[in-house]
Amino acid sequence: MDVSLPQPYDVIREQVHRCAAVLDEVCRPQLVHWDLWDGNIFVDPATHAIVGVIDFERALWGDPLMEIQYRRLQAPAGFAAGYGRPMLKTPAERLRRVLYNIYLYLIMIIEAAYRQYESQDLDLWARQ
Repeated sequence: MDVSLPQPYDVIREQVHRCAAVLDEVCRPQLVHWDLWDGNIFVDPATHAIVGVIDFERALWGDPLMEIQYRRLQAPAGFAAGYGRPMLKTPAERLRRVLYNIYLYLIMIIEAAYRQYESQDLDLWARQ
């Protein structure tokens, strides 16, 4: 599709390779939805219990820091408490999250080209 990336491919590859050693810290994968936001969670209005979660096309077993809620290097307190331990506390954890951002944004940029959305909103959001 000849997708123009925000940086040349070789630059992205070199930067990711330079930082990749921090990924070795991930030893125990957990189920990551990778697109968990309010619109993908169904809550019973009477009990406030979660009764459904949709859109698992990006779900995988991996580092919980991949979850989109950590994208801005923070997460809502209730969401973060669900993991049972503090996240993003070390430089390595923050760097892993940056690598996951790069990965996700590249997917979104490339996906937008293939899906040929009517608007460029997704592509522009990912590039930003």
